[in-house]
Amino acid sequence: FFLMIRRPPRSTQSRSSAASDVYKRQMHILTEIATTFQANDFFVDRTSISTAMHLALGGNLTECCYSRVDFFQLRQVELPDLFEDSISLSEVKKQEIQKSYAMSNKTQVELDTKFKSASYQKNITINLAEGDAAAIVNVSSANATAFKVVQIAQGERLASMKTVSYTHLRAHETPEHLVCRLLLEKKKIINIHIII
Repeated sequence: FFLMIRRPPRSTQSRSSAASDVYKRQMHILTEIATTFQANDFFVDRTSISTAMHLALGGNLTECCYSRVDFFQLRQVELPDLFEDSISLSEVKKQEIQKSYAMSNKTQVELDTKFKSASYQKNITINLAEGDAAAIVNVSSANATAFKVVQIAQGERLASMKTVSYTHLRAHETPEHLVCRLLLEKKKIINIHIII
């Protein structure tokens, strides 16, 4: 750390021993403050540590020496290499975990989108099939109704016809009909002779 103490213009009895005591006391305060934080905080939250140390030093120096701390900064933190490597590795793992969460969320959104799209497509297919089926049923029903109407009409026409005797028909025969009848009878006789 870097410590700059500004003293008011006042002399002490023994400058070297007084300065040494003040320095030792400040180191003790800094050590106590440092132990309240986790080692990882020295990498990710130095500002909070620096602020806490600055306030503690400033309060102590004001009380014992009538001095103040104008500026305090953590410049370098020395930890064992293995510990620093472990912290760096844990930070990398944290980033990988965050990346995995982001990928998981992205995949979930994609799956939700595909599911909704498939659901909409299914509904469209069902609606089209139901519409086609309803159209076929309506056409078939219309055809059946039309056929029934035609059959009823033909039945009514046949029922309204009156039967007449053969003699009645011969009495109303026109000369054209007579010629046709005679030709047909002659043809029947010829066919009968050929068959015999």
